[in-house]
Amino acid sequence: MKLYFLTQILMSPIILGVSGSPVPNSNTDRAFKGVLEASGLDSEFVKLSDIQVKSCQACKQCVPHNVCQVDDDFPALAQKLKEAQALVIGTYCPYGMIDAYTKAFLERLWSMRHVNNLNRGKLAVVVVNGIFPITNNQKRRDFLFRVLKPAYTRKLPVHQIAAAIERELRMERMEHD
Repeated sequence: MKLYFLTQILMSPIILGVSGSPVPNSNTDRAFKGVLEASGLDSEFVKLSDIQVKSCQACKQCVPHNVCQVDDDFPALAQKLKEAQALVIGTYCPYGMIDAYTKAFLERLWSMRHVNNLNRGKLAVVVVNGIFPITNNQKRRDFLFRVLKPAYTRKLPVHQIAAAIERELRMERMEHD
């Protein structure tokens, strides 16, 4: 049993990288791959636009056993995530919020939390690229501090951090309109 477990760890990538940018070789992908390469660890890069991951259907079929029942490529991606020790998510903000591919992926991660939190203790990094609506540097620092400090101190899951960033960006946009 121990040998099988060790073999699985050695065969699977330590870091799973998931990019939501649909643009081939995008700025997000290049920055994202730079993070993966800088780690010096074994990694696998998955581009969400190359596979099919639908948004959550709220069917709750995943509740009894932590496995999403929607028929697409997410179950295979979820298995890779279970085997990886860390997750790097790359997203871009085309309209002041995260892209649809990344949002669908983050929604589907919920299926891995019902019976057991299958991602508990897993390290996660988010690489965000896009237009930042705040022009004043002090406001930008205040914004990042307001969003990221509570996420860091409370050790929020990735989907909650992304939701907080999206909510703050929406509020900033409303102030400028």
